[in-house]
Amino acid sequence: MSKHTLLTTTQAAARLGCSDEHIRGLIRADKLRGVNIASNGKRPTYRVPEDAIDDYLRDNAVRPVPVTPRARRHRRRRSIPTYV
Repeated sequence: MSKHTLLTTTQAAARLGCSDEHIRGLIRADKLRGVNIASNGKRPTYRVPEDAIDDYLRDNAVRPVPVTPRARRHRRRRSIPTYV
């Protein structure tokens, strides 16, 4: 497919592995680029550009957190009872 292809919310959801309701929520929250193709003030009908999916995945990729060495914790030594 070309990068200018518009996907339905269902198709975009299949690509991201989530529900189409989640896709609509991402569009409303401006986290995913979408185009409202509805006219005359009807309820929104969104289409998602294919490259918007790539941008979303790139911008929201899980990145490893650098591990900093922690100070070694010393165990408390128990006193050994001495028997007389």
